[in-house]
Amino acid sequence: MRLRHLLVLALGGVLGVGCGDDDGGTDAGRDSATPSMDSGRDSATPPSDAGSDSAVGAMARGRDNPPALGVQIDRMGRAAITTATVGTFMADGPERDALKDGYNANGDRNTWTATYREPIAAAIAILDGADTVCGNQLGYDASGGVASAYGFLATILADDRLVIDSSTGACPEYLGYEAEVLGVVPEGGCGGRTPNHDVADRSYSVLINGSLGDLGDGVDGDNVTHDEDTFPFLAAP
Repeated sequence: MRLRHLLVLALGGVLGVGCGDDDGGTDAGRDSATPSMDSGRDSATPPSDAGSDSAVGAMARGRDNPPALGVQIDRMGRAAITTATVGTFMADGPERDALKDGYNANGDRNTWTATYREPIAAAIAILDGADTVCGNQLGYDASGGVASAYGFLATILADDRLVIDSSTGACPEYLGYEAEVLGVVPEGGCGGRTPNHDVADRSYSVLINGSLGDLGDGVDGDNVTHDEDTFPFLAAP
């Protein structure tokens, strides 16, 4: 919500113009078969209820005792893309909430492009005009209307997942894979993200003026540098 509100406040009246034309607290996914309490404790110490068999229930979560998966309620997609392109310019309320919940719960990749490409194209057409310059968005194609002009990038964004190349040992750029596909950089690296990447600046810069970081949200990074080579890849608190 912070990114969305900052974006709306920063853009002001420009959003009403855009580019192109007019055509363009309860977790229901919990598996009840999973033990109701999972503290991750070492099972060497018996639980307080000595009258039951705790051999399985007290086993710490891990590779040998993974949690049962329930209904999908979110997806590991690109940072800020849902905020920037799904229901962004709708009024807050049940309709917008249902749209975002449906987007996050959709686990069928075969439906993503057909379902989300057109509304994403309409949203990024508005974002393209946020700097008062239409047509400088990454991947913009001036050969047609909204569907054509913003269709290429909308198609990429509709397939909203982090694409990882595990064969490379370098992750220099967030959205590096996408930038490589668009010919912006010769080698995009692993394609994912690290805790040291300023993902918000990168996402909104790509969508507004086609750069890889010209625009900032006022938060340049954490106050520490995270270790990208050693698990769990985060600095000590």
